[in-house]
Amino acid sequence: MNDIHWFPGHMAKARRLIEEKIKLIDVVIEIIDARIPYSSKNPMMDELVFNKKKIIIMSKIDLADAGKTKQWQKYYEQQGYYVITSNLLDFKELKSIVTQIQIELKEQLLKEQKRGLKPRAIRALVVGIPNVGKSTLINKLAKRSSAKVGNKAGVTKALQWIKVDHNLELLDSPGILWPKLDDKKVALNLALTGAIKDEILPKEYLCFEAMKFMNKNYQEAFYQRYSLVEMDNDSIDSIVAALDIIGQKRGCLSKGNIIDYDKVYDIVLKEVKNATIARMTFDYEITT
Repeated sequence: MNDIHWFPGHMAKARRLIEEKIKLIDVVIEIIDARIPYSSKNPMMDELVFNKKKIIIMSKIDLADAGKTKQWQKYYEQQGYYVITSNLLDFKELKSIVTQIQIELKEQLLKEQKRGLKPRAIRALVVGIPNVGKSTLINKLAKRSSAKVGNKAGVTKALQWIKVDHNLELLDSPGILWPKLDDKKVALNLALTGAIKDEILPKEYLCFEAMKFMNKNYQEAFYQRYSLVEMDNDSIDSIVAALDIIGQKRGCLSKGNIIDYDKVYDIVLKEVKNATIARMTFDYEITT
């Protein structure tokens, strides 16, 4: 697989706008996908927001391996981040986000009051790669549909200010990836979870790699879901044999009773992405 160059025009523009507006920002909320806690953390982001207060929200915990989520939460806390784990639908978790923002900025706001400045709303920048739940978070906090939501990459196209209340304003940003995905494992993880468009990588490659990953790390759930007895190894022949079993059981057949592999790929990849097989974390080991 060659390096992926993925930096659409709206992402480049968003980066420039963030650089222009960062002086207005008090705190940065970076959302990462709990299924890919390393792969979904943009290495450019710390450079962009440099000395601002930072909160990490690990989203989609309902789709991720709970044990791995705890391990990654501890890892980022050891890096100095305040970390909140959430499915972005729980009110108690949302309340803790606002509370933590106020705690992070208490000292700064007190200094402003002592200087005679008028009380003002806290300004928070919400960032993250595509499809991690930025707009969902904003809409829940604002209690209205202020930001577009979609289960695919590239829904939000521009920066927009959204007022939550008189104490908090959020700056929504498009999902921003780094210009060159030269880590093949990271690129694979982004594709399997919908952070980059499905057509960026061949379906056959994605499906084969997903099946090898599940055979190694989530074998019991993988075999149970597709009534597999055993995959001898990760060879192409072994994977194709498993695909044949899935195709036969799911009726993915064309004329002459021949397996329609495209249909099988679609089934497996959809069920991987939706956690139908198991709650999985693709950044399985902390080896950053």
